[in-house]
Amino acid sequence: MRWAVRLAWILAGGGWFLWLPFEDQSLRPVMLVGAGLAFALGITLLARWAARRSLSPLRWAAGALLAGGLAGGAAAPLAVVSIFAKVSLHDHPVPDYSAADLAAVLGRAPIWILIGLLAGAALALAWRPGNLGFEET
Repeated sequence: MRWAVRLAWILAGGGWFLWLPFEDQSLRPVMLVGAGLAFALGITLLARWAARRSLSPLRWAAGALLAGGLAGGAAAPLAVVSIFAKVSLHDHPVPDYSAADLAAVLGRAPIWILIGLLAGAALALAWRPGNLGFEET
């Protein structure tokens, strides 16, 4: 899964650096940036957890669901951190994002948790421990 982790971080970091310089105030791009960073974090956590264990299909499914849920839960906070980074770097008299925008981003956290759980379930079904090069018990 090393290639998947590297690819996830390349795409997430590239997306963040492409989004950062634009003078855009819509919430969709910042949520996608937060979700991309969270996805990369979730794949990294899952890969490190799975590499140290001999996994049964049930343990693999539980780990994938947990990693998906944690990644989904991290999407909104990572989007808020990205907003803070953009506001601090752009230094406008009126910030690009308001407090209401921050509340709207954080208000989307439950749906991102659900999306993360669904992605973890899809990963658990699509890739089995034997298919990843891990031993089954």
